[in-house]
Amino acid sequence: MQKFLYFALLLGTVECARVHKGALQDALESVTKSIATDGAEQQAPTVKRIETRSDIPSVEETAQGKLFYLEAGINAGVDQDGEKIDTAKFDYYHSGIGLEFPNGKSFSIEWYATKGLGKALLPGPDLKFDSATQMDVTDSITSYWTKRTHVADITGKVWNKYRQYVLMYAQAMIDKRMGYYQTWRVESPKGKVLLRDFVCDSFSQAALWMLIKLGAKRLPGVDVKRNYVKLFAEEEPTQVNMKDPKQVAELVKFWQEIAKLKAKSGSGLNPATIQKDVALIFSAQAMAGSAPHAFVGSPAIGWRRVAIVSPYSQSGYSEMRLPK
Repeated sequence: MQKFLYFALLLGTVECARVHKGALQDALESVTKSIATDGAEQQAPTVKRIETRSDIPSVEETAQGKLFYLEAGINAGVDQDGEKIDTAKFDYYHSGIGLEFPNGKSFSIEWYATKGLGKALLPGPDLKFDSATQMDVTDSITSYWTKRTHVADITGKVWNKYRQYVLMYAQAMIDKRMGYYQTWRVESPKGKVLLRDFVCDSFSQAALWMLIKLGAKRLPGVDVKRNYVKLFAEEEPTQVNMKDPKQVAELVKFWQEIAKLKAKSGSGLNPATIQKDVALIFSAQAMAGSAPHAFVGSPAIGWRRVAIVSPYSQSGYSEMRLPK
């Protein structure tokens, strides 16, 4: 329980995936300002939102390339000493996929919350937030991504087959079927998924899985990890009836307590303070005669109440399951 909500609180002050014109834009600007060894100014990679099939790069069918799992730490503000916090220190990353071909053509694709998790995940006591998401393609796999793992070899033919799935994913977000950020993955203690997460890693895992199924040849012995923030429950989360004053009051109270933690932690993000205070929230729930619980939700799925059971929660960086 000590780690419960810690990563959620941490991410509430950072830009997972990153805000548009956020961390990636900063990286691109730094590339633009840098000077190449021959004295010529380098060009910043082009970033384009994926809305139509033409936005997704196509490749010669016979081209032989490499498929990468891409990761980068997230700028989480500054600590109490004024030092910048990079979430890579906590093994927490934004992720995407990348492709590279011998002819020099390379590009990356990512999925992210357009206004950062401060808006997408932690709305505060007024329950106002914006969890809209989008997908971008960038004609580079090095301008922003600091970890690049060669997962599989791929042909242009396999990639071109996958382009339609990318478009379906992007269009699903536009019509709100999948266009929201949901950081919590709710599972039973035995591992049954009760509520799926929708985060950058969810997209990356789905993309790698499908590409391997379509024919990309996974490299033996190469394993990758992703981030999870899990809550444990015996039953599926229940929908909050927003017309029931009692249910709404419980929902608002929970987020008021979270808002207090955000205000107390500030930009310092002191893990010890956050973990201690989160435990106090659940102690207070028990003293009030209520079993430990949390609320998750988004504009797309509404608010849901999670009745938490032991082991309560699990946050971390662990194996990403992929086809062999």
